[in-house]
Amino acid sequence: MIQMRTEEKPMKLFGIEKVILISDHANGKDSLIGGQVDLLSIPANECRSPSELKKRIREELDSGNVPFKRTVLGSDDPRILKSLKSLAWAIMIGFSRKGVSKSALYENGANYVTSSPEEIQFVKGFHEDFMFTQHIPSAFQYLNKYAIPFQNRHPVFFFDYDGTLSPIVKDPSKAVMDQSIRSLLERLSEQYPVAVVSGRDIIDIQEFVKLDNIVYAGSHGFRISGPNGLSMEHEGAKKLIPLLDRIEQVINKKLGSVPGIEVERKYFAIAVHYRNAAPHSFKLVSRTVAEILKEYQDFRKSRGKKVVEIRPALDWHKGKAVEWIMGKMSLDYPGEHLPVFVGDDLTDEDAFRYLGDNGIGILVGWHDQPSAADLHLASVEEVYQLLHVLVQKTSTWMADKQT
Repeated sequence: MIQMRTEEKPMKLFGIEKVILISDHANGKDSLIGGQVDLLSIPANECRSPSELKKRIREELDSGNVPFKRTVLGSDDPRILKSLKSLAWAIMIGFSRKGVSKSALYENGANYVTSSPEEIQFVKGFHEDFMFTQHIPSAFQYLNKYAIPFQNRHPVFFFDYDGTLSPIVKDPSKAVMDQSIRSLLERLSEQYPVAVVSGRDIIDIQEFVKLDNIVYAGSHGFRISGPNGLSMEHEGAKKLIPLLDRIEQVINKKLGSVPGIEVERKYFAIAVHYRNAAPHSFKLVSRTVAEILKEYQDFRKSRGKKVVEIRPALDWHKGKAVEWIMGKMSLDYPGEHLPVFVGDDLTDEDAFRYLGDNGIGILVGWHDQPSAADLHLASVEEVYQLLHVLVQKTSTWMADKQT
């Protein structure tokens, strides 16, 4: 189980016995912070084939009786990460370098991307589970760096809803956005493009936000609507709706009567909420969903905060929805325009990873996986404060520009 805490190191890994570093720049003498951890450094040019590489790694770990769950894989080569991601590593780390984007490393399996091994502290130990701590700089700490006009790029703002614009509550139907946030969001949208990208159905988001001049993306971006006739329903997902109807019947039969568990049907997905169920209900929900999906290969399981979702197993997510929206709005990306995505949940990591070096990801609160976000906000209250600062800075900057 991976756990997250706030820490003044970029990343600190606990319960690690071995690090395998594969790189064109590996020379067998690489040093790691926390030298108590064993290191195997393999030059990438020695990796003739994935099968030979896997064999070498297994032999190395078996000789020292080291399990994969206590082993970290690190590489700056997306091909290496892709070929080895099927192994049960504690964590896979990508090292960004010239010519290799962060998004490419994430796309090929990295759980976390940084500039070098020196940015990570490896701690050997006998914890029951692999653990980590991660420090992400506060958005306020770095506000001057990313201030309007964002280093001469034009920002485009994307916000998740639950846990970002509205606090997470026990009853999702009561996740009402405060009027003060709505007013600030409206003022921001008068100066810059603004979108709300949520796992909720698009109609739900529109009813909660109640603003006409912004873009809405529901069902993790499978359904999009906005000003000037902007509209999209993912064709591949539409074809799967009849199968989703069948899954809904099965999931209700198996879990619908369990106390505290709520099965929520969405247009393109099914959410199984267990926030109000007995402790450890996640295992029951996750196991049941996994069993059901063995018969429905066109769908996949994902999870968020106290929810397991069933959604189409298509190459589409919040990050690709952001790219689609910017393209349809004729916004130059990557280039003149800079997407800024603010979200709190694991599904928002899809956007953080996909934007990579070409956008800014801002994580609200914490979850239990390594985050690809660049900046951090502690709570919905800090989202409100950020909106206030952005609106004020925009007003000041615009006034200065006109004088």
